[in-house]
Amino acid sequence: MRDRVAAHTATAGCACHFIALRVHASSIPSGFGYSPGPRVHDESEEAMTRPGHHLCEYFTLDHRNCDSQWAEVEAAADGNDAAVVSRLWQRFDSNLRQHLAMEEEVVFPAFEQATGMTGGGPTFVMRSEHEQMRGLLGQMAEAAAKGDRQEL
Repeated sequence: MRDRVAAHTATAGCACHFIALRVHASSIPSGFGYSPGPRVHDESEEAMTRPGHHLCEYFTLDHRNCDSQWAEVEAAADGNDAAVVSRLWQRFDSNLRQHLAMEEEVVFPAFEQATGMTGGGPTFVMRSEHEQMRGLLGQMAEAAAKGDRQEL
């Protein structure tokens, strides 16, 4: 499963940069903060607060944060501390799900409105990929709950 997550995050990172369309960060609704624990880096949230910065920068940095968090989960899964694996997994899972929701609720509609591409365009494909990712995250969450670090 690790390879599938890594492949998706690399692909999604590239696609997101094109979709962001330099929409201003102020268009993100309140309530999209990351509440579950500290993030690996807080550059993306810092980018949101600087005047004149855009979703493209935010999502670029947020993809890097997700990648860093995933690397921490992988490293911990190779070790012997189940509590650390569980804590890091929960943070990654929560933040990635929040990231997917932000793309679906903010970036994709902005792209569709700007381009008129709805129904079968790139956002349709990415929404489908997000559903696949959520399925993988569910399987991985089950493995994490069982303490099965190899399957995680």
